[in-house]
Amino acid sequence: MNKDLTQSLVDRQNILNNPFAVAEARKTFNIEQLFFTNQQIADFYNVNIRTIERIIEENNHELSQNGVMILTGSKLQEFLKMNNDFDTDKMSGAKQES
Repeated sequence: MNKDLTQSLVDRQNILNNPFAVAEARKTFNIEQLFFTNQQIADFYNVNIRTIERIIEENNHELSQNGVMILTGSKLQEFLKMNNDFDTDKMSGAKQES
């Protein structure tokens, strides 16, 4: 029986709490890094970046509970200094505080 992960918080949590499922997903989708820009996620799902931003906003509570961090402003700048893997080209769609 297939589970509808879009409708069941419990089923999503069961997968996220299962290290074997997470490892298999990382292997299947060839995911090596743990940090992504909104644009990278939009490209992966072949959707507009505004869709990703809307989904993040609508589901911020659940995402935060599962360890997702949205970096903006000085925290984003500090992260970028420590992680040279992110070019500024990949940062389109990232919100920056002045």
